[in-house]
Order: sequence, then structure tokens, then C-alpha cells
Amino acid sequence: MGFRYDNAVHGCLAAAQDRGARRERHHRPAPPGRRRAFHRRRRHLRPATAQAAAAFQRSHGLAADGIIGPNTWNRLINGAKKSTPAKPATTKPAPANGKLTHRQALTQLAAAGIKAPVGRTSLGGVRARTIQGVIALKKASGCTITITGGTESGHSTRGNHSHANGYKLDLRTRDEGRCVTNWIKATQRKGAPRGKDARWHGTLNGISAEYVYEIPRSGGVHWDIAFI
Repeated sequence: MGFRYDNAVHGCLAAAQDRGARRERHHRPAPPGRRRAFHRRRRHLRPATAQAAAAFQRSHGLAADGIIGPNTWNRLINGAKKSTPAKPATTKPAPANGKLTHRQALTQLAAAGIKAPVGRTSLGGVRARTIQGVIALKKASGCTITITGGTESGHSTRGNHSHANGYKLDLRTRDEGRCVTNWIKATQRKGAPRGKDARWHGTLNGISAEYVYEIPRSGGVHWDIAFI
């Protein structure tokens, strides 16, 4: 009887090691009387099995006496204590005036169906609100949006709402840009010109937008849009 018990314990130890932290959901414990008889024979262990039992006990925070008592037996049968899964790290969205990296801005634009800006246009340091604004413009107009200017150098730095500060984007007016040009002129409120350039105002999903139909002396007509 001692060796039969010893073999049973050795099998439980092997099963527990294979099972790891998983719980055997469909196990039915033996009747109380049978468990008591089993525990009374717990000292009939071969040295190798007793050592394995002690190692199992140490790894599960039990008294490492090499004896299969009620606590050790319950741990063998029911499996290792369930570990609490780590909570996934939460990523806070950027605040309205927060700045994005070029890659972060591209990711948000791509998710909204807006292609990467043309040429050497940079979006590094653009405000999150500006990206939200151009996405809202695409949704409201239903037009293809082509960004031709961002935070790169070469733009005017006058005023707080500048390209360098991440407030402005330039959009194409020709080819696929004709759609957004027609939408702005037809739906947005026309205001006083900025110098010689016509200007419109509107609101996109709670974001104020100022559209300037900019005609530079050097050529290259485009929409100069500030999202505030």
C-alpha cells in the first residue's frame, strides 16, 4: 500500500508540473473518508518523491516538509494558485493642445483614410487638435485630402497660430483638391480677406477653422488652414 500511495503522489507531482498554473476544472475530489485514509499513509514516500514533494511545496509557498498533508494535497489536485493577470497599460489620448510626433500624426491620418503628406512635408510637433480638425474636414466634406505643408521650416512664423507652432496645415486646391475647395466656398462663412487672400471661417466637430485661399507671389496656390 505504501508504494501504491508513493506512486500516486509521484504522478500528482508530475501532473502538477505539466499543468503549471492551469486549474483542472472538471476534477472531482475523493470522498472525505477516502482522503483521510490517503493522508494517514502520507509518510510512506520514497526519498526521491519526498524531495520532489518538498520542491513543489517550496515553489507554492507551503511548508517544505516533504509530507503530503491536506494543504499540499489540495494544491496538487486543484493546481497552482491563479495568478492575477496584469492590467494592460492604458495610453492616454493626447490633449487638445498636445503635440504629436510625425509618426503619431501619420498613424491617425491613415486610420481616417488620409494619405501621407506629399514631398518633404513634416508633421513633427503638430497639435493633436490640428490633426483632429483635418480629419473632421474630410468627414464633413467627403473629399480626398492632400496635405502639402505642415510644421517644416519655410512658412511664415507670424502670430501664435502658425505652422511652426503646429496650428496650420496646407492643403492642395487643384486636381483632387477641387472637391474641398468647392465645399469650403459653398458651406463655410466668408470673412474679411487676409491681405489679398480670400478667407472663410467655420467649425468642424467643435474645432474652429480658418481657411485662407493663399496665392503666394512665387506661385503654388493652396489652402492655408488654421485649426484652433
